[in-house]
Amino acid sequence: MNLRVLFRHVGVLVLIMVLLRFGGDSAPGSEALKGKKPAKSADATVTTQEPCDTALEMMMGSAAPAYYWKQPPRHPFLNMQFEMPADHGGRLDYIELVFYEGGSSGTPDPDAYVWLSDGSFPLDTKPPSQAIAEFHVDYEEIVWFPGGTFVQAYHLGIEFDPGELFHVGVFHALEPGDTLAHLSDDGSTPNERASAWSGKAWESLAPYLYKMYVWICPFPAESTFTMNGTPSIGSATPGDPPTSVFQVHLTSILGYQLPVTLSLLSVSPEENITATFTPNGIPPGYTSEVTVTVNPSVPYGDYALTFAAMGGDGQTRSCDVTLRVQPPYDEAEVDFYHGTQRATNFGAVGNSQSAENFVWYGDNYLFDGTFLLATTDPDHMALDIYDCEQWGWATAEHLNVYYDPQYDANIAFGNLFSETIPGEHDSTFIVGIMQDSVDFSIKIKIFYNPTETAIPQLYAGMFEDWDVSGGLSNWVEMDTLHNLMYTYDPADPSTAVGIMTAPFYDGLMHSMIAFDGFREIRIIPEGSFCYAPYGPTNRDTLFVLMTDPDPHYRFAGWLDPDPTDYCLLTTSPPFTLEPGDGHIEIWIDFGRDLNDGMTWEQWYHKVLRYVGFYRGDVNPPYGGERSVLDVGDVIHLVNYLFKTGPVPFPYPDQGDVNADGAADLGDLVYLINYLYRGGPPPTDYVRFIPSFWSRSSLFTNPNWQ
Repeated sequence: MNLRVLFRHVGVLVLIMVLLRFGGDSAPGSEALKGKKPAKSADATVTTQEPCDTALEMMMGSAAPAYYWKQPPRHPFLNMQFEMPADHGGRLDYIELVFYEGGSSGTPDPDAYVWLSDGSFPLDTKPPSQAIAEFHVDYEEIVWFPGGTFVQAYHLGIEFDPGELFHVGVFHALEPGDTLAHLSDDGSTPNERASAWSGKAWESLAPYLYKMYVWICPFPAESTFTMNGTPSIGSATPGDPPTSVFQVHLTSILGYQLPVTLSLLSVSPEENITATFTPNGIPPGYTSEVTVTVNPSVPYGDYALTFAAMGGDGQTRSCDVTLRVQPPYDEAEVDFYHGTQRATNFGAVGNSQSAENFVWYGDNYLFDGTFLLATTDPDHMALDIYDCEQWGWATAEHLNVYYDPQYDANIAFGNLFSETIPGEHDSTFIVGIMQDSVDFSIKIKIFYNPTETAIPQLYAGMFEDWDVSGGLSNWVEMDTLHNLMYTYDPADPSTAVGIMTAPFYDGLMHSMIAFDGFREIRIIPEGSFCYAPYGPTNRDTLFVLMTDPDPHYRFAGWLDPDPTDYCLLTTSPPFTLEPGDGHIEIWIDFGRDLNDGMTWEQWYHKVLRYVGFYRGDVNPPYGGERSVLDVGDVIHLVNYLFKTGPVPFPYPDQGDVNADGAADLGDLVYLINYLYRGGPPPTDYVRFIPSFWSRSSLFTNPNWQ
């Protein structure tokens, strides 16, 4: 385009407009402009052009609005995408706008904008700030339907290449009460409008279309080629291997057969981003995969990339695309024997369906399961979620998913740092065990403070919204003494799903709460965390529920007398991370058949063995008896060590009571000393993670014996 450079670098464009008042499908011409005075702006810098002296070409926009502005906020205004024919270019002479007077209100004086496109969407996600031309229409100059308002554009010399995409959009001046009804019919049904004024509000009448035309002065067809870049099919991460995120299409016009070479012309803002093209340097038509490499030093954000094409005869073309550079984002399935969970490298956990569970910068509320962290400072709350505002964690590295043959378990590991609590960073582990007796996964989160300043009053929480039988008729039970809560369908109470917080620090939870997630924290997609339809909910509600100074085990929120869709939230007692300190939280995320023949006590004794608790208790009960640490465990360990007897349950290191990394004679002596000679208790330490986290045997806590 001849004037791209001009429009991008001139500080203030003076935009001139002339409106012609005539109806029907009459094409504008130079004679119709006589006697009209175009509106002018100061500091005019325009190209002297005459109206088209050949037949004008009328182009219609795409079949539906291509994009929505919100200007003013929460009021969508539509625009249309246009595509030049593949065999010729042209100059923009006029824009034709059609407005319906009956649906308008006030004295609207609309503005029209023209800007370039990178494919399905404009290059700029908040148009019209990157418009290459702007036109203003005074209210007195609007020609209402069935007439058309013609906006003069030929004097600006805006030219389009063959096949080039561009957008034209309109909104009215931001005055209270000013509205415009955009017409979408073909002239035969005047009441079919894209929007209408109800008398109280401006309402959209989707799926009606938006009526807009552009009039082009066509250039003669020539032997040439066209270039078109597709919108991004992904994103790039600094320091990652080259990533394929775009395609560039080259089309031959009238038999153009010279080689065309592609290159990355510019990056804005300028950063160390490079691109390669495959194939490249061959005659069109062809489609080239664009692979982008982003240097580790490149900041996160959106970048405008301009790709260039040069033909063998020196002809050039270009197209603009938008590249999003963001932290590493990964999600993966973690299998356990009876199911699959999906983990991310920023902490959220969902079911096996990717669908809408995990969307970077997405609209989803808290996913199905989410790690939370709150402090007594309301500005410091970390949600492991990305939304219209990024509250919480950024990923420091890619998700690592691996199989551990020692424990027959699949493990997902992620490392994160906090954006809201300076200096704090965490590691997460999602553990899926492949043994046929297991209906749970283990979630471990380790909090670190590598700084020289204490981080006080942290509350670690786990939020879950697992649903049974559709979730709309669920009820909740709690065992507050054992940090256990679960939900079930009262019509079929045999299946329970829930959370148990493993007692690594012995204490009770600060709070365990069941609440109506729909009314409390499930934010609808419109604005999501930026918009709460039911009042002061979302992040603030979670903060209040987690940091309430009065410990509570209760139902919260607007509760119905009947079962409803309850969410579960369990929160640890507050803790302080001193410089160099760490803190660990362990959750058991379970589904259980309540007809399995076990009591809840037998169930959690079994489950916690998998984590690493109750070490020394190597012969679990097979009947209804209670788990104990006694002479039977000594005999079982002797048989295992010296007589090829069965292994300790659930893994051989359950017999490692002295925490030296192996079950051997030393552990047998240690266990005998504890049981009969007043020696120290066995040491429980956490499995599956590389760090060594230990405590005295859970048998020393009377509440968990």
